[in-house]
Amino acid sequence: MTKHWHIALAVLVVAGFLVGVLVVVVLAQPTDRRVALPAISVPAPTRPAPTRPAPAPTTAGSSPTPTAKSPGPPVDTVHVGDRYRQRYDGRYVGWDDVLAAGKPLPKISKKCRSSWRGTPRDEALDWDKASYLCLDSLTGNGFKPQGVGGTGATKGYLIGSRAAGHRNIVVVSSYSTTKEKGLRFPHRPGVTDATRLTVIDLDRGRYNQVEVVRPTGPSSFSALDSHGSGFVWVGQYMYSSTLSTLWMYNADDLMEIDGRFVLPAVARWSVQGAGGFSSIGVDRSTSPATLTGINYNENGTSWSQSFELDRDGRLVRGSTEAKHELNLSSTFGAGPSSVRSTRSAIIPGTNFQGIGATGPYRLVNSSSLKLGSRRVGDTLLVLKKNKVIGRFAMPKENVESVYVDYRRHTYVTVTEHGQQFMFWIPLDHLVSRAERS
Repeated sequence: MTKHWHIALAVLVVAGFLVGVLVVVVLAQPTDRRVALPAISVPAPTRPAPTRPAPAPTTAGSSPTPTAKSPGPPVDTVHVGDRYRQRYDGRYVGWDDVLAAGKPLPKISKKCRSSWRGTPRDEALDWDKASYLCLDSLTGNGFKPQGVGGTGATKGYLIGSRAAGHRNIVVVSSYSTTKEKGLRFPHRPGVTDATRLTVIDLDRGRYNQVEVVRPTGPSSFSALDSHGSGFVWVGQYMYSSTLSTLWMYNADDLMEIDGRFVLPAVARWSVQGAGGFSSIGVDRSTSPATLTGINYNENGTSWSQSFELDRDGRLVRGSTEAKHELNLSSTFGAGPSSVRSTRSAIIPGTNFQGIGATGPYRLVNSSSLKLGSRRVGDTLLVLKKNKVIGRFAMPKENVESVYVDYRRHTYVTVTEHGQQFMFWIPLDHLVSRAERS
């Protein structure tokens, strides 16, 4: 062969190789381009501890000042892609923006006061130590309270320039199956649920509503479609639950879209194993803090389960595994892809709707407690080392989730039906009476 033939042959070989590579790359691409997963931004696994300014004192009775810092999720946290906000021409807002745009808490009406005083409850407790609100005028229309959490359980999160833990903001999650007016992302009545947060600033006497949504496709939101059975605010992250599902949110993903406030989910896990997530709570008596859950059942076994959290409140794989484990499997958003509970325990009784913890004690709500063959209705159980040491009758109409406010040392809960109450009572009072039982 001549020199020119050698060169030509070499060119043909290289060209053939490149064509082969291109074919392999093309074949490796997804064949269905109609499927578009939601865009979730995931930070690096580790990051330095942030420097946080000292909290400023809260002025009781004043209107909230809108967020001082630039709102929006920090880049090193798990959050939805910004194109979702851009599609709806929305803007990021802070929690004080939500409250500033809200309404003053209404005064306790004569009907509400009469209903509270007439509701049967345990005489072993001093109810003069309790405080309450009637929620039906706040949650609105067909919404039914389920979960309750608040800033008194948070650590390491700021609202504006102040530590959230120093604020007295309570968040109630509610659901509705009926037609609701004024939703930016409506559900399908009778088919899917609307899920909403009622944000209440007890120090400043204001409240407002936030729709809870989920990203769908490349840039859309839709109604979350969840019962919202449990709700907790840990720090940077929040969680809501149903028996078989756990949702996670970034507290700084809060947006205003067409005059409505919206909080999108950033992750979801399915739940299988011993028990479930009928309700959830935060346990800060452990280090690191743990997410606790309990399952609802009418005649079977009830389990409490614990999962480890990092310093920002993000779910992580624990260093131990429970003997009777509950398993979480990621179905959407940021991982971990699978997590096992680190601690489990059987809770005697039925119909559990809420769980909380303070030191060695666990506080567990049942909406229709059955022990043995006897059913005793709405009840708070106080457990120590997984044994019941106290049992107290609670105001009727389905007592739901438990929020332990570690800042103010109170047990907070809500009821679902009839005259809907949110009420709170000192932890020390509950524990001391339980220890006497």
